[in-house]
Amino acid sequence: MPQIKIVLLTVVPLLFAFSQNVFAWQFTYTPIDAPGAMVTALAGINNAGQMVGGSASPGQAFVASGGTFTPLAYPGAASTGVLDINNHGHVVGTYYYYDGSNPAQGFRYDGTS
Repeated sequence: MPQIKIVLLTVVPLLFAFSQNVFAWQFTYTPIDAPGAMVTALAGINNAGQMVGGSASPGQAFVASGGTFTPLAYPGAASTGVLDINNHGHVVGTYYYYDGSNPAQGFRYDGTS
């Protein structure tokens, strides 16, 4: 009986050690690059595959859908940042006026206003 325990304690861990790839998750990565930008960062994605994010050089917020990037800028603001998008396509984010008169404000964009 002790020999069976020794065999089990030796063989079973070896089986798991060599079978890690069988249980490994497989992922597919897709690069997302805003046209002409040096840096692209994503902040959210919804079930329809619409994504929101921002880019640097040029710096702008965007909504991306089906390979099309639509810039998103709060009217009159010096800077707009997006945080997330829901399954209805509503985007939430922040905007700033760099004149010192207003702190950061939040917004919700529903696709038209």
